Amino acid sequence: MIDYLLKFDSKAQALTFAEQMGFTTTEEEGNGIEITVPIAQSEDHSYTVIGEHFVDTGKTETIRDESGMEWEQPIMQGDGKHWVLFRDIKGDMDAEPAEEFIIWSSDMTERVRKRDENGQFIADDPDTPENEAWEDVPVPRPENAPDRIFL
Repeated sequence: MIDYLLKFDSKAQALTFAEQMGFTTTEEEGNGIEITVPIAQSEDHSYTVIGEHFVDTGKTETIRDESGMEWEQPIMQGDGKHWVLFRDIKGDMDAEPAEEFIIWSSDMTERVRKRDENGQFIADDPDTPENEAWEDVPVPRPENAPDRIFL
């Protein structure tokens, strides 16, 4: 199973991509009009639409309700993008068509220098075929990315 965090410029772009990849179906709205909708789950995939990602600006505004009660509310700023969390259940889908939209995936790794328990770099042993000085570690989900999860 592989999770992907995808970022599109708009909801329309996300729907067009889903349609090109075969992740949509056509439904009748009830008045004879057909609409294209994403298939949220199949035996191969599931996804959660996050939509626009909002972050706290660090500023607040005073809100007053009908009873006169006031409180400070954080001012949020949207990024104007359309975010989707996609899960490849079997882990065997070709991700190449989505590469330009993938911000993070659960199978991403990066090569880093190994360190010992004291934090010192570990040297490579030239007598072995492997390079012990390096290791592949999972890339954590970006801290500034939307924090939705699968239910």
